[in-house]
Amino acid sequence: MKQLLSSLLVIASMSFSHFAQAQQAKVIKVKGQQAIVQFPQGTLPTVGQTFDLGGGAGGGGTLEGAPVRSGTRDHLIGLSTNLSFLSSSAGGSTSTFNFIGKYGWNMQTIEFGPIATISYVSQTNQTDRTLGAGGFFDFNFVPNVSGQSFIYGVGAEATYSQAVTTVPAGETSVPTLNLLVAGNAKWFGLSDHFALRGDAGLNIQRSSPATGTATTLTGLLLRGGIAVYF
Repeated sequence: MKQLLSSLLVIASMSFSHFAQAQQAKVIKVKGQQAIVQFPQGTLPTVGQTFDLGGGAGGGGTLEGAPVRSGTRDHLIGLSTNLSFLSSSAGGSTSTFNFIGKYGWNMQTIEFGPIATISYVSQTNQTDRTLGAGGFFDFNFVPNVSGQSFIYGVGAEATYSQAVTTVPAGETSVPTLNLLVAGNAKWFGLSDHFALRGDAGLNIQRSSPATGTATTLTGLLLRGGIAVYF
């Protein structure tokens, strides 16, 4: 578990550092007061951008006007955690602390990909340690493109996991199906490729032990996390 979380954090940090580097444009041909300017690979210039020529003797400058669309957001790596409080159909209550790692593809209005989960659940006379895998799907009401700083939409997740359950009588392995339907928001205020994300919605968990009665948990789930787009 520690190795997985460390790897995700290292990848996110490296990606964020790469995209946080300053972008520069190079003048390659001049005719009078007109020039051909070459932008770095992955940077998409837009009509209406201007140069601030106050960069000193070196002739450097910064782009103003329309935002610089630096690269793309075709892929993502995300890490998030959530705290949920659920009521059981069999009585009692449950609190859950969960880590979610994801890799995905961004098609601007939709995003999708695989996810992996690690969770620890504490409920009445019982604890669960769970490893799971599944997929996610987001529908963005605002297209997730470079230069757009605030994205909001709705999404769904489905995962299948195996929980090791500890009760006073011993341990058992219980398969669990988890479904989340939620609204979400992504904010790119720190970088064009680094997003803070929040989710809030309905979470449904269905546990089916080999012996005994299947249990369904439903309730509100709140989640916060980060994502690096590249």
